[in-house]
Amino acid sequence: MFCEQVRPYLDKYLEGADRGRIGRLLRYSLLGGKGIRGYLVKHIIETLLPGQAAPWECVAAVELIHAASLVVDDLPCMDDDSVRRGKAAAHLAFGKHEAILSSFYIVAESVRILFGALRKRAASANATEEALGQYNTLITEWCDLLGRQLVVGQMLDLGSDAEEMLGFTCPGGDPIEKIIQFKTCSLFSFAFALGSVFGGRSESLAAFKEMGFHFGLMFQLLDDLKDVGKDDPSVNYVLARGWPASLKRYVEAREKLVTLLSKEGLYTPEFARLIAVLDSRFTGGRAAGAPAADGQ
Repeated sequence: MFCEQVRPYLDKYLEGADRGRIGRLLRYSLLGGKGIRGYLVKHIIETLLPGQAAPWECVAAVELIHAASLVVDDLPCMDDDSVRRGKAAAHLAFGKHEAILSSFYIVAESVRILFGALRKRAASANATEEALGQYNTLITEWCDLLGRQLVVGQMLDLGSDAEEMLGFTCPGGDPIEKIIQFKTCSLFSFAFALGSVFGGRSESLAAFKEMGFHFGLMFQLLDDLKDVGKDDPSVNYVLARGWPASLKRYVEAREKLVTLLSKEGLYTPEFARLIAVLDSRFTGGRAAGAPAADGQ
């Protein structure tokens, strides 16, 4: 449903992408996913600007950074996963050294094409000072996402001391929620932020980022539910808190998301179907053996 709608945008990017071995690794890692993050960007922009196609750069940039994060996540020194998107993980197919170096390349590509899209938008729209300020904010937040949030999330997931290494103090709260916030919600929040800025709704940027947070939380709770048989309780919300608490947290996030979507005119039939898919898989996954409470 989502990958088919995102694929043309990725193909547009790949038309001009490197054709060497690093380009083959890029294609290998970029294609084959669900495309949910890119779809969100596309759908938000096209809902806010009826009749206009979303810039391919916005869709591709989000999918690129997600692909880079998966390449790193699968490495032997990280989660040591051997399969990704139905095929061998990139470090097994191409070698771990090339996978690491290629992840830098993929990140740089995401920055390059996103900045290009912002420049084109500023030039074509005779952007006001306020709009240019929003573009600068978007660039700053993109760099913060790449340079801190995803790194902190991965370190927390590995049990490392992010505060000691980065001199960064994580906000208070549930340690597992911190992992979800930095590792998963940060990229979804940015996807919604892209939709806000490129959809001409910059004044609602904070609300869009909050929508992304709630969607990301729902998405990760579903992912944790699927991984109850292999995760450690220290990094899995469902294992650590049990089914009732997980369901309550999911429902709270869902209600806040729907409220914000409705307020911003984004609760479309497509969004309703997407949320319904998550709902069905989350409640259906309970039958597969989620713990009843307190990890028991």
